[in-house]
Amino acid sequence: MKCRYFLLLFVACGSLVNGIALSQATAPNQVVGTAIDHLRNMEYGVAKQQLRAWLETNPTDLYAWNYLAVATLHKEMLERGVLESKVYGEGGDIFKTSTETVSPAFEAELFSILDKSQQMAEHRLKSNANDKDAMYWAGVGHGTRAT
Repeated sequence: MKCRYFLLLFVACGSLVNGIALSQATAPNQVVGTAIDHLRNMEYGVAKQQLRAWLETNPTDLYAWNYLAVATLHKEMLERGVLESKVYGEGGDIFKTSTETVSPAFEAELFSILDKSQQMAEHRLKSNANDKDAMYWAGVGHGTRAT
């Protein structure tokens, strides 16, 4: 995967992170709200644990599924060092023509989360074509996958 690809990924996900502060005010419950706080503090492993625990008893929570995808993606990006500002600054690594490979385990984990979320959103939209939450989270999942 080229570094430029990570730039697009970073920009797309950055919009989600910027929205986290707004989302915090409307978090559907304290567990997800606490996990979002961990996301904001770059504690992605803790956020993933809390979201997975919540989803074990609330498997249809689109909000939590999509934040689990964000936590998974950001954790991988942090581990690879592509969340650092020096990557995107003048002459940064993002502008070089090197490539980054993605581990099959990470790819499988991320896409399984996004697939589950997308299936739930589509199911809800079949029941109610005007379900705005389902439309929103389907779009977020699509955008995350596209990057």
